[in-house]
Amino acid sequence: MTSYEKARNNSRQFKSLTSLSVEKFDILLPTFESKWESVIEKYNLDGTSRLRKYVPKNEEQLPTVADKLFFYFTIKKFIHCKKP
Repeated sequence: MTSYEKARNNSRQFKSLTSLSVEKFDILLPTFESKWESVIEKYNLDGTSRLRKYVPKNEEQLPTVADKLFFYFTIKKFIHCKKP
C-alpha cells in the first residue's frame, strides 16, 4: 500500500498532508491525469522535447498518477511551511 492509499483512508491525515479533502483531490485527479499523460509523452521532466517513448525507470516510485499528484501537494505544503 502506498502512502497515498494509507493517507486516503484517514481523511484528517490526508487534509493535513495536502491541504485538500479527499473529495477535492478526487475532483482534480482526472484532469491532472489527462494533462500528465499528454505532457509526459511529448516532453521530459526538464521541459525538453522527448526523443524516445516515456518509460518509468522505477515502477515502485510513485507508481500511479494519484501518487504523483499526492506527492506534489504534500511537497508543496511542506515547502510552503518551511519558508521563513
